[in-house]
Amino acid sequence: MRESWRPLIESYLQDRRALRAVVLLVDIRRGAEEEELDFAPWLMARNIKVIPVLTKADKLGKAQRQPIVARLQQDLGKGPLLARPILFSAHEGLGLEELWRAIDKVR
Repeated sequence: MRESWRPLIESYLQDRRALRAVVLLVDIRRGAEEEELDFAPWLMARNIKVIPVLTKADKLGKAQRQPIVARLQQDLGKGPLLARPILFSAHEGLGLEELWRAIDKVR
């Protein structure tokens, strides 16, 4: 089913001239999977900034979070179109302002 959506999503993302960034949501408990690791470089190759967000950060202790952030940075690589990963928790409100600042910076 995912494969059937791929052409639609790719053409939408490629053809959107106003699109400046994509927020890439990654569950902090599972880390980046193959799809995210493929998607981020695909976006950056098309000059689209990637803002990685580690969701559900409240599910882990503070000491457990930073190694996961470092791992995601390592997995996604570096580049001017890749923002620093943001820890996010809707439950605690963690990272909300930082995410809005990252989005606002792209405008």
